[in-house]
Amino acid sequence: MQVVPMKGKIAKVAKAIIATTSLDCKITKGNLVVAKGYYYGNGYTPQHLEDMLTKLFNKYNININIIESGDIWKPFKGGASIWQQSRFWVELNISTIEGAMLEEINL
Repeated sequence: MQVVPMKGKIAKVAKAIIATTSLDCKITKGNLVVAKGYYYGNGYTPQHLEDMLTKLFNKYNININIIESGDIWKPFKGGASIWQQSRFWVELNISTIEGAMLEEINL
């Protein structure tokens, strides 16, 4: 597994794929961090988010490297962004987009 900083076209492709979902993302330390906010967890775990992201990127023939994942709980604060509230998160990286089905992605 080769881990390279996400920048340029790889970052643009990753953000475009995440934009097709209700998730939020940002690039931190050269990796993509994807978050799913919640008020009630209802049995959802970071592993569920990892599985969903793997399936989502595989749909475009892109393999992801999951670096880390977790669950951050914070008291509810109305109007706060996803990054200031309770969330499941996954930090991932894409080493290459060679062979990806880019024509299906709205860049």
